[in-house]
Amino acid sequence: MEEQYVENFGAISGKLRMQGGQDKRFPPMLDLYFWQPDDKTDLTTIATNGISQMPFVKEDASGKEVTHRGELNFYVAGKLTEEKQNNLAEFIANLSLVPFSNDEPLMYWTSYELNGTVPEFPTCPAIVLHPPFSEEGWAMMDYKDFPIFLFNIVPLTKEEHNILTLNNSTNPENLMKNLEKNKTNIFTGR
Repeated sequence: MEEQYVENFGAISGKLRMQGGQDKRFPPMLDLYFWQPDDKTDLTTIATNGISQMPFVKEDASGKEVTHRGELNFYVAGKLTEEKQNNLAEFIANLSLVPFSNDEPLMYWTSYELNGTVPEFPTCPAIVLHPPFSEEGWAMMDYKDFPIFLFNIVPLTKEEHNILTLNNSTNPENLMKNLEKNKTNIFTGR
């Protein structure tokens, strides 16, 4: 999988390995890869490799078992110091455990309210798992005999999260309209 990341994002700027504990519900390890801004992008990119070691298994409404695997990507404008990069890595590593501890698979447009805020996004106490940002965007990797879906972490303000979850249902169209109307740069700390 590392090769597919390099193919899509270029040479990896840094790596960090997080060892799992004894709890068999969680993957045994998680690698985080970092890409610093360069002449092609002004974004720092952080991606996981390890969540997909274990499949997400869930029954759909008809009772049929549905299985898929996923990894997380996070983007933030500008170059980060090592301390800020490590804070985000810890946040992403903790987030990667949520689907296993809650027995809820990663899915596009799933949102999470946080007990604090997203590092580098001081007014964002929530996140949403966004699909590719364009029709040509990278949606999945292939590994052995199964696809691995890529979920983009997007920080949300309380107001944005409320728009997304209006009336206890997920409203991505309303969220996207609001972000466009306000000219929100989702990659810039706010």
